[in-house]
Amino acid sequence: DVKKGFRSLEVLSFSKAEITIQKNYKNGTTQLHFYIVSKDNMLVVYYEDMETVFLTTEISMDRLPENVQLEILQKKYFETEEELYNFLESYSS
Repeated sequence: DVKKGFRSLEVLSFSKAEITIQKNYKNGTTQLHFYIVSKDNMLVVYYEDMETVFLTTEISMDRLPENVQLEILQKKYFETEEELYNFLESYSS
């Protein structure tokens, strides 16, 4: 996995019946653009390919203003990592 660009492992859910994990890999190409979407009512950040997860957050859609929720539902776009983190920090607890 390390040779494939493995960066981290996250436990997404845990129960007696099932454990869901996510392996995060560094993509071989530089991708500077991101999209935020809602998955199970939580914000998830994807690289521009919309297949590779960049970051999973603990930010719930319920905590966002309605206009921002609508943007997220339409795949909110960020051109740079700095813009992305500025947005996330403004809605983190």
